[in-house]
Amino acid sequence: PNTRYGRIRTTRHASGWEAKIRVRQQRHPKLYWVDCGLVRATKKNLGDVSQEERGALLEGFVAMMLREYVDDEGFQTWPLGDTNVEVEFVITRRKSLAAVEVKSATRLRDSDLSGLRSLKDVANLKRRILIYCGSRALCTDDGIDVLPLADFVKVLESDSPI
Repeated sequence: PNTRYGRIRTTRHASGWEAKIRVRQQRHPKLYWVDCGLVRATKKNLGDVSQEERGALLEGFVAMMLREYVDDEGFQTWPLGDTNVEVEFVITRRKSLAAVEVKSATRLRDSDLSGLRSLKDVANLKRRILIYCGSRALCTDDGIDVLPLADFVKVLESDSPI
């Protein structure tokens, strides 16, 4: 909507990312609300956050943080065409490419890493990161960084390449 202060954005668009790798991919853009609370208010969900909402709200929150630290051209989503494999974000920062997956769980399952593992052969991919609601940072045997949300914020604030 337009106001006397100018145009106010209530949503942000993330375009789909494509790379030339062996799996079939196609673009699937996503739309993120600029404030996670707007989604709940629009749906008239004003009480406690339900378990079903946690994942989408966390993903939207991470999307808004990435928007502050990554320009529009370096912020994209990556779902695979007809499969169930998805990575929430592919970001470019200082010419480094990183894939970011977001999970609201406090404990992870091996299947939570499948999207990031599917990207292991992408050219120029410097880092694969899974953000979760747990408290321990770790690195898997195949090089995926598993970070609590607070640790990921520190990575963004460090002003270093991903």
